[in-house]
Amino acid sequence: MRHKPMVSTARRPGAAAAHALTGRATEETTMRKTLLVGVLTLLGLTGIAEARDYPVCLRVYHNYRDWYDECSYTSIPQCRMSASGRAAECIENPWYTAPQPAKKKLRKQRRRH
Repeated sequence: MRHKPMVSTARRPGAAAAHALTGRATEETTMRKTLLVGVLTLLGLTGIAEARDYPVCLRVYHNYRDWYDECSYTSIPQCRMSASGRAAECIENPWYTAPQPAKKKLRKQRRRH
């Protein structure tokens, strides 16, 4: 006994209906992309702290070959509190650059005759 193939009885939308659906989906996709770009731009402008902004890193070991660094600590004691009870150690951040003191502007003195 052979099985008959299932034939869909639903009507296919006409060309005009298909175009309207496609146009709406494209407009929605464009709006979503614009919103995503806007959100990502705002996140980039908020000054998110990076690894180079902190002087101390917590190195967390998964096993003897695998680890990761969390560079978000301002001092060794602060880092040690997070390292306590974990397979971890505190190290100086190799990417950290201390802020440079502001240079004083020298004012030229005017000569008086």
